[in-house]
Amino acid sequence: PRSPRGNTSKPLRPSVGSGQLNPLEKWLDPEKEVSVLYASCNDPLHPPENVINGEQHTFWSTTGCFPQEIILGFKNEIRIAEVRTVSINVGSISLQRVIPKKTGAPAITDQWKEITVTQINPEGALDSSQTESHKLNNVSTKFLKVVLLSSFDPFAAVFGIHVQTSDGKWIS
Repeated sequence: PRSPRGNTSKPLRPSVGSGQLNPLEKWLDPEKEVSVLYASCNDPLHPPENVINGEQHTFWSTTGCFPQEIILGFKNEIRIAEVRTVSINVGSISLQRVIPKKTGAPAITDQWKEITVTQINPEGALDSSQTESHKLNNVSTKFLKVVLLSSFDPFAAVFGIHVQTSDGKWIS
């Protein structure tokens, strides 16, 4: 299969913890600290990669149905202290990480485990920037799924997903 970026030559690397190759590994960009591996919707004018490009005025736009999700992959396994999301019209967010089913099992059996769910205050949410801080207590993962469970409008936008590691470094 081809990646959204058209690059099929990336080598597969084993996922930490499972001892097997994780299918998400093939979408990682080895030159970046974080990559967008998957998004449930894609507007070419507002692509998912905008959530990690560091630009304040670009965003990923949902296509009107919920839930919507985006999966981020990190170059190395990290310990996450905090995730900060900047969005508009988002009602609730679930953060999830990959948990290997059992040691030695094929990586395809890895499961997503919810870390936290945040209900966002609707006051001022419509057409106003929402910055939410999700404290994660140094959760270890290589893949982070951000699920927009609901919104206050048919469409929502995510301007940024910023991850702080346990050593205080911000990745976005």
